Amino acid sequence: MKNLIKKILRENLNEYNEYDSFLSNYETATKYAYENIEDVAESFDAYEEDKNDIQAEYSRDNYIERIELYVDKYNELKNSNKITIYRLIKLNSIKDLDIKDIGKHWSFDENGVGAYGERHPNIKMMKTGEPYILEAIINPKDIDWIYGFHSFIWYGEDQWECALNKGTNVKIIKINGEELKKPINAIVGDH
Repeated sequence: MKNLIKKILRENLNEYNEYDSFLSNYETATKYAYENIEDVAESFDAYEEDKNDIQAEYSRDNYIERIELYVDKYNELKNSNKITIYRLIKLNSIKDLDIKDIGKHWSFDENGVGAYGERHPNIKMMKTGEPYILEAIINPKDIDWIYGFHSFIWYGEDQWECALNKGTNVKIIKINGEELKKPINAIVGDH
């Protein structure tokens, strides 16, 4: 389902130049959000219908703020060589760390991590395992900025999600705040 959504998004982005270039400024990001995220369109339309509706104004302003925050993050990081990201996973032991499918859902902010693996093949560990916070380095070109934009519109700063593309190389440099003597090289798989 996610691949179908990504395909549809890519097909509908031709007016924005490149794959994620619409995130370069507030105006095109707002236009994209209005055209592609139903909740945003409903909120903006409700405000336009009645500018005295306080709830509609609050909802619209909330989406505008999230759009602006994400555009700022995109512009801050898009040309970097590397960035630091975080992920919380639950494992019975660190030996259960799957470096061939390290996970595609990370956070730009350590405070945004959580165990959100309801569909992960290791669901049992995700519910009962011990928490491990991974700190890693990636190239921002490996970020699925569009998926992340949608997620940020829905969840905001609580998660500050950084969605990675399948096949991304992830260099884990710390686990639970402890620097590793030798970084762990991992790959993003399907989960």
